[in-house]
Order: sequence, then structure tokens, then C-alpha cells
Amino acid sequence: ARTHTHTHLHTKENAQKIKKRLELEELKLRKAQHKAAALRQSHNQNFLLSILEVMGPAALVIVWWATPVCRVPEAILWPVGPLLTFPNHELGFIGIIPWVFMCQRSSELILGAVKSLIALGNTITAPPKSVALKDAVKKIQ
Repeated sequence: ARTHTHTHLHTKENAQKIKKRLELEELKLRKAQHKAAALRQSHNQNFLLSILEVMGPAALVIVWWATPVCRVPEAILWPVGPLLTFPNHELGFIGIIPWVFMCQRSSELILGAVKSLIALGNTITAPPKSVALKDAVKKIQ
């Protein structure tokens, strides 16, 4: 009877170990599934943004193909005036293609500067890791 009880306890311990291991594996699986879903969503959003990045300027070019977008003084355009001027128009009239190119580059520069400022602000306002760790330890105690 004693051997039977001992075997029963041993089996019960093994079952608990297996159950705990199974729960950990299920938790890992849920985390992996959540991460994969977030990655798919991020990929879909990036794909949509990429399409919009192309379609927006393309629509502008199609709509205003033959119309000058802007006129600037000829003196400002001196070295590159002929490259920016729309064909069959006076010097100083800017065509849609150079306009879209300049706007896109300007937007990228502005966005990069804003992201840098935000990152700088986050590093300034975030407490050092050692302080945050000490605070966490105090809360636990």
C-alpha cells in the first residue's frame, strides 16, 4: 500500500510539472500570436501608407500636368531655372513634377526634425533606469 501511495504522489507531481510546463508553453504561444498579429497590422498600415505616398503625388501630377503650380522671380532660379520651369512656359513658372519633388523632400526633413525633437524630449523626461529601478524596489518592499 505504501508503494502504491508513493507512486501515486510521484505521478501527481509529474502531472503538476507537466501541467505547469504546458501553461508556460501556452503563454509563449499566446505572446507569439499577439506579436505576429501586431506585425501583420503594422505591415498592412505600412503598405497602405506606401500606396498613399505614391498615389498622392501621382494624382497631383495628373490633375495639374499642363498647369504651372507656382511662379517665382527669375533671379531665385538662376542656376537651375530651366530644370524647374514647366515646358512651353515662361522662366519662373514651376511645373508640378519639381514642385511635388521639393514638397516631398521638405516634408521628409520636417518629419525627421519633429521625430528627433520627440525622441530628445522622451530622453529628457524619462528618469534614469537606476532611479526607476530603485523606485520599483521600494514599492515592492
